[in-house]
Amino acid sequence: MDTLTLVRFNGTETHKLAEAQAYATRNGEGDDRKIMLWFETKTDPEPLVCLPNPDELLTNPSACLLERANDGC
Repeated sequence: MDTLTLVRFNGTETHKLAEAQAYATRNGEGDDRKIMLWFETKTDPEPLVCLPNPDELLTNPSACLLERANDGC
C-alpha cells in the first residue's frame, strides 16, 4: 500500500509515498562479496500519522536487550 512506515522509539509514523526507488550494487570477490541496498523515497508533505519531534519531548532515548529490560537498562 503506497506508504512509508517509520518505527521510532516514541511510536510509529506513516507517510504517503509520492515516489520510491531502490538500487542494489554488488562488489568484492569470493567470501568478500557484498551487496548494498539503497532506498530513496519522496513523501507527501503532510504525514498520515505524525509523532512529536523527539527534541520537543526532552527525552534521552536509549536501547537495551529485551532480556535485560527488567534489569534497569
